Amino acid sequence: MTSNSVPFDPGYAKHITSFMYFNEQVKIALRTMKTPQQRSFKYKQFLPQIIDVLKREIGFYYGCLLWASYISCENPSKEITDNSFYGKSKEELEQYDYLQEVNYLLDFFTQYPKDLAYYRVNGTQIEEKYIKTVEIYKEFLIENESFINVKNTSDLKIPTKIKTLSTKELPMLKALIDLTVNDGNFERLFEFEIF
Repeated sequence: MTSNSVPFDPGYAKHITSFMYFNEQVKIALRTMKTPQQRSFKYKQFLPQIIDVLKREIGFYYGCLLWASYISCENPSKEITDNSFYGKSKEELEQYDYLQEVNYLLDFFTQYPKDLAYYRVNGTQIEEKYIKTVEIYKEFLIENESFINVKNTSDLKIPTKIKTLSTKELPMLKALIDLTVNDGNFERLFEFEIF
């Protein structure tokens, strides 16, 4: 962060892995099991990891929403550095399915209770805050066309469901973001409610 620029990613990316990739690997592993009992047993073993990777990715999305809200308060507007999407055409954007991960998560939320029933496993419900985060993050990606026209903080479009930050909240939010960048504990970000 300089006096006239802010990074696209404050440093979150190093802490996440793709939920979609992880969950697809789990499905492959489950298909190798010969009996329903073995699949059920294996699914039960995988479930804590599935939920952990799920929460981490959703926490990342929540963190992105927090960061976008924070930097959109920059006055005067600052340049956003390292936005690899900036300047891409709509045609290029269509070739890159930028909604693939969020759509996968939304499908997972529907499939998850069915999987628990199928494998006869008791599992925790997906909390509403996680579902809402993915829905709002998808809206954020669509409104900003995956950031192809976002050069400056003033170009960011923040979904209306996200509350406007007060100047009093900004230092507290920045401290929370910095802590998360350091240790990758995205769950703490939910302490700061933005919708």
